[in-house]
Amino acid sequence: MLHKDRVWTVQVIASASLLAYKLAHVAWVGCQAFELDGLIFANDSQSTMGSQMWAVLAFDRENQGFVEVDRIDFSWCSEQRALEKIEYAQNLSPRVHRLDVVSRDRILRDSEHHLCEHCS
Repeated sequence: MLHKDRVWTVQVIASASLLAYKLAHVAWVGCQAFELDGLIFANDSQSTMGSQMWAVLAFDRENQGFVEVDRIDFSWCSEQRALEKIEYAQNLSPRVHRLDVVSRDRILRDSEHHLCEHCS
């Protein structure tokens, strides 16, 4: 994970196809994250102007925290290619694919508002 101190506000997404649309067609602020079926897709990009890199976080019940299981670059992705990458990530296991560990307090729900350099 590139950003070791970034905090994300999570928006729940109803389907992989909707998430693919959002990630393929929009550049998001750095503190944006989406939740799809228990996975968190957290913006790990440097800026909205550059590569759109997203960390995929899965909850690890054993350690009661999140682990990064994948990193996906959605830059230049078609909606179909974005959907394929999302579906691939949905099949990764937090016990096998551990790229990094992310503290639970860095994941905020919609009701927990914050202001940071990315959204203010």
